[in-house]
Amino acid sequence: MSWETIFSSTKKAVAVGQRLGVPYTRTLLPQLEIRIMNESLGLQEPKIVSVDQDGMGMIGISGVIWDCGLYMADFLCSAHISNEAHPPTANVEEDSASALNNLNLTSVLDIGCGTGICGVVAGHLGAKQIVFTDSVLTDAFEWNLETLKGSLAADSRRAEPLKWRWPDDDSSPLPELLVKGVELADEVDGKEFHWDTVLCSDVLYEKACLPALQLLLRRLKFRKLVLAYKKRHDEPEREFFAELATWCRVRLFPKELITSINLPPQNVDENLFILIISPI
Repeated sequence: MSWETIFSSTKKAVAVGQRLGVPYTRTLLPQLEIRIMNESLGLQEPKIVSVDQDGMGMIGISGVIWDCGLYMADFLCSAHISNEAHPPTANVEEDSASALNNLNLTSVLDIGCGTGICGVVAGHLGAKQIVFTDSVLTDAFEWNLETLKGSLAADSRRAEPLKWRWPDDDSSPLPELLVKGVELADEVDGKEFHWDTVLCSDVLYEKACLPALQLLLRRLKFRKLVLAYKKRHDEPEREFFAELATWCRVRLFPKELITSINLPPQNVDENLFILIISPI
C-alpha cells in the first residue's frame, strides 16, 4: 500500500492539543510491563519485560513510552508469532505479508531510541547486535539498557548506546558504531556492513528535524527500516516522504496484520501507522 494514502484522505493531522501521542496517565507510571510474544516462548504465555520511564518534564520526549513505541513493539512481536500466520489475502498485499514474515533482526539500529523500548523488544526477540542512539540518553534508558545486556550476555549478543545528535550537513563522518555496527566490522562475509533493520519510532515529532533525519538516512547503509509514525504536520511530513520515495521504496503496512498485544486497539487511531522502507 502506498504511503500517499496517508495524505489522500480529507482527514487532517491531529490538532495541536491532541499531538502528544501518549496518554498522560501512562507518563506517570515509573515503568510499563511489555508483553513479548514469540513463537518459541509459547503464544499463550508472553514474556513480561519491565521498561522504565522517567516521566514527563524537561526530557519528556525521550523519557516516556509513546503509543508509537508500543505499536512498534506489537509489529515486531507480530512478525514472530508465526511465519505462516500472515498469508496474503484479498485485503493484504503479498509483499506486506512477506515483509512481516521475513523481518531480519540480526543487526538492529534504534534511531531516536528514547526509553529504548524498540531495541529492547528486538533484543528479546533474538537480535544479535543492537545500537541505540539519541541526542539524550535518560536514566530510564540507561537502566533499560543494562537490564537488556544482562539478558543478552548468555548468548554472546551485544547492545551499545550512542549519544549523538543528527548533523545538519554531511561535513563530518558518521560515528563508527553507525557505520560498522557493534563489532566495528568493515565487512560482513566479504561485503560492506549494512544494518539488517533500522527501527524509528515517532522520530518525525519535531518537524524542524526532518531535513537532518533525511540526510542521516541517506548516509546510512541499511536493508530495511521500520517506522512507527503518528501524523502531526501534514505538509512537512508529506514532503519528507516524497523525498524519501525518490531513493527508497516506502510502503504503508496494513494494520490488520498487527496483533494488539501492548497498545490497546482503541489507541490505534487513524493517524498512527507502520511504514516499511527499503533503499532502491
